[in-house]
Amino acid sequence: MEARDREPQATLPTRDRPYPEPAASRDRDLVPFRESGAESPGPATGPSGPSGPSGPSGPSGAGTPGTPGTVPASPAQTPSTPDGEGVSRRERARRELALLRDRLHEEMALLRERVPEVNGSIACSVDGLTLASDLRGETEQIGALSSAVLALSSRLTAMADKGSFEETLISGDNGYAAFYAAGPTIVLTVLARPGTNLGLLRLEGRKTAVRMAALTSRTSTTH
Repeated sequence: MEARDREPQATLPTRDRPYPEPAASRDRDLVPFRESGAESPGPATGPSGPSGPSGPSGPSGAGTPGTPGTVPASPAQTPSTPDGEGVSRRERARRELALLRDRLHEEMALLRERVPEVNGSIACSVDGLTLASDLRGETEQIGALSSAVLALSSRLTAMADKGSFEETLISGDNGYAAFYAAGPTIVLTVLARPGTNLGLLRLEGRKTAVRMAALTSRTSTTH
C-alpha cells in the first residue's frame, strides 16, 4: 500500500487545468523542412552593408568581374568611347589637303618656267577658298573674285550657246589676268606682265589647268 501510494498518479483534467491542445503540441515539436543544399538564412544586412571576405556579392553590391551575384552593367550605363574613326578621317583630309597644295605649287612653278612673263598664279575652290598661291600679299579677295568671274563666264557661255567654257582673259594697261576651270571644283587664275605672248599663255595655262584637275580628282577635300 505504501508503494502504491508513492507511485505518481495521473493528473486528471480539471476546470482550471484542461488538457493541452494536440495541434499546439505537434507544431512545437516539428522541425522546418529544408531542401538539400539550401543554406540557413543568415543575419539580414542592409543594401549598403559590407560583404563577407568569401561570400558572394549581392545584387546591388559592387562585386568584382566574374564574382557570382554580380549584375553586369547595361549598355546604357557603359561610358561611350570617343569616335576614333571621325578623328582619323579629319586627319586624313588634312594630309590630303597639304599634299594637294604642294602639288599645286609645283604646277605653278612649272608654269613660270614655261612662261617667264607670268607674275604668279592662284588656285581656289569654286566657293572662293584659296588653296594655293605663289603671289605675295593678300590673295583672299583675288580668290573670291576669281570664283565669281568663272561662274559668270561659264553661265554666259552656256546662255550664248558657245559650247563649253575654256578661259576668260582680261586685258589691262599693266598686264593680263587669265581664268581657267581646273575641273569642276578648282579655278586657276594666272597673272602676267604686259607684252606677254598670249598664244603661249593660253596654251600653257590650259595645260596647267588640266594637270590641276587631275590632281584634285584624286582627293575629296575640295568636293
